[in-house]
Amino acid sequence: ERRRARSAFAGPLLVALAFAAIVTTAAFSAPELLLRLLDAQPEVVALARPYFLLVLGTTPLLAVSLTIESAMRAVKDTRTPMVVALIITVVKTVLNALLIFGLLGFPRLELVGAGIATVVSLVVGLAIFVLVVQRVGTQPVLRLQRRHFLAARSTLPQVLRISLPAVGERLLMNGAMMTYFALLGS
Repeated sequence: ERRRARSAFAGPLLVALAFAAIVTTAAFSAPELLLRLLDAQPEVVALARPYFLLVLGTTPLLAVSLTIESAMRAVKDTRTPMVVALIITVVKTVLNALLIFGLLGFPRLELVGAGIATVVSLVVGLAIFVLVVQRVGTQPVLRLQRRHFLAARSTLPQVLRISLPAVGERLLMNGAMMTYFALLGS
């Protein structure tokens, strides 16, 4: 049922964007605090803050990309997400080399360069996903219009009920990783 499938795709996109916006806003309000939770020294916090903010700003892009990737896999397209992941990796690796170390005449931006490489690679990946989804001949169930997002509002309670445990698990895992790294740094 294409209508239900589109709602089933649009609903999680809305939820992913909402959660990403909340997490990003919360983290943007206190980046130094989050970095200090990792037991980072003040000089490290000062160096890491620009990188952290750049990477944090990609959270909504990553949320949309992961949702599209999951939808593609749900319609049995596993090749496209793999190719996009490969492209993202190549773009990020090349840009890291160019911008961290200032190779080939690029400015040496060090940690900020790594953040910029992350942002650019995720923008490229999301752009590819959107282009593929909108291309004629791909799964039409993944081509969304404004009306599909409006129709998805009725599925949001169900999407939230299903996704909240996964979000909670991810937050716990990330918190555990932060605690682990803080302990390693002590």
